[in-house]
Amino acid sequence: MSLESRIMNLPTPELGHTNDRERIAVNFGAKGIRHAAAEIASEGDALIAEMLEVLEAVVISLRMGAPAGAILAEDSPIRQGMIAIIAKAKP
Repeated sequence: MSLESRIMNLPTPELGHTNDRERIAVNFGAKGIRHAAAEIASEGDALIAEMLEVLEAVVISLRMGAPAGAILAEDSPIRQGMIAIIAKAKP
């Protein structure tokens, strides 16, 4: 299950003895927080998917006998993919 889905399915906090206005306010706030957190998590999910694609390309290249030096060469698409992912992941 993706991080986004896990966040969206978090339970609403139990409020105990509160009135309807308080319950509505807390539920509304919790919903907004879940949506904001899920949006951030979806960016992480996308980055993880990109990382897995590059890792898969490395594994396939190595299985086909490509030397590690060629995989990491300056003009290698795999290296360019790694650099792009690292740039996205940095704060």
